[in-house]
Amino acid sequence: MGFLAGIALSVVALWLALRNVHLGEVRDALTSASGPSLGLGTVLILATFPLLGLRWHAVAGVRASRRPTMIELTLIGAAVNNVLPGRLGELARAAGLARDTRRSAFAAFGTVVIDRLIDMSVLAVCLAATVAWSPVPYWVRWIVALGSASAIAGVVVVAVIVAMVRRRGVPTAGRWRVRLGAFAQGLDCIGSWRAALRVALWAVCVWSAWMVGAWFIARSLGVSLSAIEIIFMTGIVGLGSALPSAPGFIGTYHWLASSTLVLYGVARPDALAFAVLVHASWFVPTTLGGCALMLRRGVTWTSLRSVSVPPPIERNANPT
Repeated sequence: MGFLAGIALSVVALWLALRNVHLGEVRDALTSASGPSLGLGTVLILATFPLLGLRWHAVAGVRASRRPTMIELTLIGAAVNNVLPGRLGELARAAGLARDTRRSAFAAFGTVVIDRLIDMSVLAVCLAATVAWSPVPYWVRWIVALGSASAIAGVVVVAVIVAMVRRRGVPTAGRWRVRLGAFAQGLDCIGSWRAALRVALWAVCVWSAWMVGAWFIARSLGVSLSAIEIIFMTGIVGLGSALPSAPGFIGTYHWLASSTLVLYGVARPDALAFAVLVHASWFVPTTLGGCALMLRRGVTWTSLRSVSVPPPIERNANPT
């Protein structure tokens, strides 16, 4: 049911993005894009995926030697999300981490949840910092309200679960109690202020690279965006992409990105061309690269269903 709802929403979003737009003008904008600016923007946006892997490494607290593994698993997760519904890429990441570190798949998934919650929090802050200087039609107000509420609710729920686990300890009896305890243990993966600061710095690097890359892609089309406009657009696209959609956020991504630029007076053909280029800049390379890594690592769908509860989470007090 969720998959069908996502497909339906993507179709509607794609129709909204395409209506009142002459595709010939979009094609002209795409073909006239400046190669150097487009290339630099694409490189910067692609750089966010290794940075995401390094941030997840800091979140999970695994050994420094596993940094390449975390980057590979991040690309595999992106590829799975690009081609399959239901955000199964997050399960693929958790299954890969569980297999490589001999930890519970539930604990590994807890680190993935924290990793995603960090993104939601950063994007909510982006919107909160720029909404006062940005146009806010009804659909923007909904995204700001729901996205911010979701981020706050997620932080509160995780904080409560972590506090309960620290006070009562991890269950040692009962199959599902132990598994849920392992998941809660995974949520408690950032164990110090030093680790939290490291994660925060990686998050800043991730989203700074994405924003600068998007700015260069806009520039390749002759579109000039201010810092406030690019930050606001990033928050809208990022939080809006949490809505149910087709694999790869096709449709919803294009509508959100193009509609936000139109709010700032960008012509619809240029705005849609921007959305197409930004989406393609990460969708095509991560799909091809992630699928190649899946084949090399022998990742199968059976691994997504394997859930075990081995000894407590592997930690390294000072990962470097």
